[in-house]
Amino acid sequence: MNIAFLEPHLRVAGGIRRVLELGNELVRRGHQITYLLPSTEEPRCDWMECLGRIERIAAAFMEPFDVLVFNDEPQWSLVERFKEVGLTVYYVLAYGVLYDKPGSRESYRFPVDLRLANSQWTADRIYEETGVCPIVVLGGVNRAHFRPVRVRKAYDVLTYGSLRPMKGTAEVEEACRQLGVRLEKYEGKNLPQSKMAEEYCRARVFAVGSYFEGFGQPGLEALACGVLFPAPLLPTIPTTSPGPAENVIPRSAQNASCLTREEARRSRSEPIPLLMVPSVLVATTARRLRGRWYRTRYFSQTSLRSKPGS
Repeated sequence: MNIAFLEPHLRVAGGIRRVLELGNELVRRGHQITYLLPSTEEPRCDWMECLGRIERIAAAFMEPFDVLVFNDEPQWSLVERFKEVGLTVYYVLAYGVLYDKPGSRESYRFPVDLRLANSQWTADRIYEETGVCPIVVLGGVNRAHFRPVRVRKAYDVLTYGSLRPMKGTAEVEEACRQLGVRLEKYEGKNLPQSKMAEEYCRARVFAVGSYFEGFGQPGLEALACGVLFPAPLLPTIPTTSPGPAENVIPRSAQNASCLTREEARRSRSEPIPLLMVPSVLVATTARRLRGRWYRTRYFSQTSLRSKPGS
């Protein structure tokens, strides 16, 4: 099949990674893939493998495509301008209404042949909006890039460091400042994908302060590298990181303060207390069994003096 992805850009972003990896797999299965970009974007992708061809949107309106996929809400209005399309697909990567993304509600109601969503929570929100429930198509992790590697630990806490307020970097920074632990960010380092596993594995903990997530890709990448992940308590996180992840409350530096200096340096086989939340004291005993991190235990606030290792 000849499949086109209508995209705002091909720069570094979680949603773009999803589309590129999906497109690469489709190319390997014998399909023709085209990425359509606005004229304001350079027609190239230089941060990860891109097996599909890249064209300008304006040059492709009359081109025949078996399938046209879009995922960026504001681009819904361009879909009708493609005159030779067999099937239109909307792959919803996040519930943009939560952060007032332009075109969110219009795109949810735009008639397409197939709606997909990258988490059950996102699909449920679209159903509440429109009465139509998208098919859930979860993303994943490319294990060629994200896997445990042997490197010297260098960071107490690692975060991606996005400057977008909804990503909660300021809360993670403040939490680490209060605790006196070293925080490292990989945003702006422009690391090649082949080096991302090493970057994750240099950290004792990977922290995320996001307010909203459609899927939660970085946390899943950290878990694939064997790094502890105190996950923000977001509706989509259990979809992407059940079991190994521990939940913290977003938008709170106090609740994001999940490690003390000493705890951040403990062996991974020791109990690591994570945080106090209003209703429970959350603790985790992280033990490596057959390459997996688990187990999460909850204690009531009335039982704060739990025995070590319990």
